[in-house]
Amino acid sequence: MKHLINSTFIQDSIGISSQLWHNTHSDLHSHEFYEIAYVVSGKLNHVLNGTQDDLVVGDLRFLTLNDMHDLRYSGACTHRDILIDKNLFEQLCQVIFGDPDYAKNNFPAGKAVLSSDEISELESLMRKFSSETSIDKKRFIGFEAVIKVLKKLIASQNTQEDAFGDLPQVLKDILYKFNSPLRLKSSVTEIINKTGYNPSYISRLFKKYMGENLSDYLKNLRLKHVAYYLKTTDLSLREIADIVGIESLSYLNSIFKKKYSMPPMQYRKAHNEQNTEIE
Repeated sequence: MKHLINSTFIQDSIGISSQLWHNTHSDLHSHEFYEIAYVVSGKLNHVLNGTQDDLVVGDLRFLTLNDMHDLRYSGACTHRDILIDKNLFEQLCQVIFGDPDYAKNNFPAGKAVLSSDEISELESLMRKFSSETSIDKKRFIGFEAVIKVLKKLIASQNTQEDAFGDLPQVLKDILYKFNSPLRLKSSVTEIINKTGYNPSYISRLFKKYMGENLSDYLKNLRLKHVAYYLKTTDLSLREIADIVGIESLSYLNSIFKKKYSMPPMQYRKAHNEQNTEIE
């Protein structure tokens, strides 16, 4: 079993690498970087973490750290790999989603299907990427391609069955919007207005199925994100508050203490001490 490391495939000065593969196959392996793979032509067999499926033109897979996979071709086939350095990718997610682990947590074994136009757009970007000599411009082109894939994964996730079970579709749509880090700063009114439904109807429906009102749901969701950032980053409370859309630090301290039985910074200290004891 092979374990591929960043320096094997990724140019350190850029942090992104890409290659178009023709009629080849790989042994079962894992890696310490993020990988995007999609089929440009033909068909291949893909094994990912013990699950096997056939991929055809347009099928895209997003591979997170330490995923075990291999590729086997069935006749003539071409697929594209885009490899992204771990730190660079997580910095990109921090900028886009406000969460370095957003993609890893939201798209485990991520799947999407690209249209022919989307394949053409990505391949055009990758040709520019390959021919560009400026490191900064090359990285920017690579970022553009990765962002297109992340948007596609988000769109694909939104059309699939999710953890919201048998709720009415309008509630699933709202919950998806609420749970996107990109919309944490949005108000309840802004999110409801985007649905086109009557706010009173949505409020009643939400209370009926979720057992709480929309404002409380959004508040608790923001607090979960605050707790996550306190545990996993060194960001200041002001920076965290800005990410989740809470303007008043005194208000944040108050509602956080009510939910977690201690102020935010004490929560961070307690978590850090716990981690130190475990180590």
